[in-house]
Amino acid sequence: MKKIILKLTLYCFCFSMLSMTLADTAPYVLSSGDTLEIKVINKKDLDTKQAIALDGSISLPSIGRMKASGLNLDDLQKKVKASYSEYIKNADVVIYLTPRPIYVVQNDPKKQTWEVKEAKSHEEALAYMGISNQSANLPTLHPGDVVTVNYGKAPDFWEDNWYKLLSAVGMATGIWAVLHR
Repeated sequence: MKKIILKLTLYCFCFSMLSMTLADTAPYVLSSGDTLEIKVINKKDLDTKQAIALDGSISLPSIGRMKASGLNLDDLQKKVKASYSEYIKNADVVIYLTPRPIYVVQNDPKKQTWEVKEAKSHEEALAYMGISNQSANLPTLHPGDVVTVNYGKAPDFWEDNWYKLLSAVGMATGIWAVLHR
């Protein structure tokens, strides 16, 4: 009996955690730059893979241009299915999404270099930024964001040349001592 109660408690806890996680996530909203692979089942000639244009539209075979930005995947799938249903009986459409990358610009002021990294996921962007996933204050990143990170620090004259200055002072003191004996 104790095992059953323990299992039920564990299941309830897991379900509540899962429902809280799913409740907090908003559906992904499509925007220009997202790559879509649209497949019409059993109609290979209608399959297409393309990026959403800057005007927010995609071009579908037999249908033409269609607005895609601002919609989520489910809404777009319903819209494409409805459009193809006019021509194909029981059209079944599947859409695969490749979201826009997150660009991380790494700046090294000491070397005066800039390097742009293209992160395909939130975790990869955090890694390029040098931030652990377990950090308490994770930045909010969205596909298509451009983030700049500074590595190192600007060159400091004293830090880079202290030994040269001390050597020069030592040499000047030695020369002065030799000349003024």
